[in-house]
Amino acid sequence: FPPTRTGSLSIPRSWFGGKQWYQRRVRGKNFVWTVSNQRSDPTINVTPGAAREGVYLLKCSDSVVTIHGTCARITFEQCNNCEVVYDSVLSSVEFIKSNGCKSTCNHQARGAMTHVLDSSVGCSVKLSTGVIAGRVFTARSKNSSIFVYNADIQLWENYPLPDDLEDGHQISHKFSTREKRVETSDVSREGPSGYIVY
Repeated sequence: FPPTRTGSLSIPRSWFGGKQWYQRRVRGKNFVWTVSNQRSDPTINVTPGAAREGVYLLKCSDSVVTIHGTCARITFEQCNNCEVVYDSVLSSVEFIKSNGCKSTCNHQARGAMTHVLDSSVGCSVKLSTGVIAGRVFTARSKNSSIFVYNADIQLWENYPLPDDLEDGHQISHKFSTREKRVETSDVSREGPSGYIVY
C-alpha cells in the first residue's frame, strides 16, 4: 500500500512477480521502509520521512537502491548483487544471508559507524572518510572486503577481510589509518582489546 505519512518510495520499473513489492511498516514506535522481490532495477529511490525510520531490503537482486536524506538503519536480507547508495545512516548497515552486495555513502563525512556481515558472501563496504574509525563485524561470512579512499592517488583501495566461517564467532575489523591495514579481533573470545593483525 502507498505510504500515508511523510517520505516517499519510487520504483519506476518494478518487477512485482505477484508479490508485495514495498510497504511502510511500523516496528515499535518507528517506521521501516521495506523493498522486496525487486529484480534488475537500478532506479529504486527511498526518501525516509524522519531520521528514526529504517530501510529494509528483502530478496532483491541486481538492483540499486538510493536513499535520500538520513535513516536509522539499512538492512539487506537474502539479497544478491545489490547496492545501496545513501546520504547518512545513524546506526548501522547490515548484510544478512546476502551475496555480492555493497554499500556506498554519498557524503564522506556521514557514513555508518557500524557494518554487520552475517552469513554473507562477497559483500563489500566503502568506509567514508568521516567514519574511518568505524567497525565492521563479521560472522559466518567470507570473501568480504572494505574499501578506503586514498586521497593521494584519488582511488578507492580494497582491503580483503579474513574469512570467518566458524559458528559462534564474531570478528571485529577496524582500519588503521597509521598502519594502512585492517586490525582484526575475535570479540566472541578475546574481547575487543585483543587485536590480531592480518
